[in-house]
Amino acid sequence: MLADPGCVEVLHTRLDVEFTGTLTLGATSVDFDGMLARELNAWIATDIDVDRFWALVEASVARLA
Repeated sequence: MLADPGCVEVLHTRLDVEFTGTLTLGATSVDFDGMLARELNAWIATDIDVDRFWALVEASVARLA
């Protein structure tokens, strides 16, 4: 969960992590286009409003000071 979900664009998609490969162990596979027709299991960020994000970070740090 984000403090300001509006600072990122997200996509509901299928995401898998390879646990058995010898050369691909830990590799992440994302089905951006739904070509595998598998159950969606993750929300992934596809874009971010960089200025808005850093403004949130700076405001949070300023509150700690």
